[in-house]
Amino acid sequence: MDLAELGRAVMSFHDAAQAAGRAASTAPRPIAGSAFGVAPWGGDPLGAAFGNQYAGTSEQLPEALEALRALLTVTAGKLAAARDGFAAAEGRATEEAAGLSRVIRGRD
Repeated sequence: MDLAELGRAVMSFHDAAQAAGRAASTAPRPIAGSAFGVAPWGGDPLGAAFGNQYAGTSEQLPEALEALRALLTVTAGKLAAARDGFAAAEGRATEEAAGLSRVIRGRD
């Protein structure tokens, strides 16, 4: 296992999570209407059709980006835990191999 490469993957997921969080905080929020009570896309049939399609999707965008941020954060944490587990296992294996080597040399 390349622990350095796994560490880079952790940082990539962490960076992507931060970017998703920034995007969620700056995502456009839907506008319910103007000061005159007319939707910003107009009250004509074409504007109303656009508004019906746009409003639902635009309302979901910040939540979807926040969910993505959370998923990427969890993934980064799990990758970090895996990296730490592999590093600990490698350390234990190295210690065991060194101990075994001392035992074998002692028998010579």
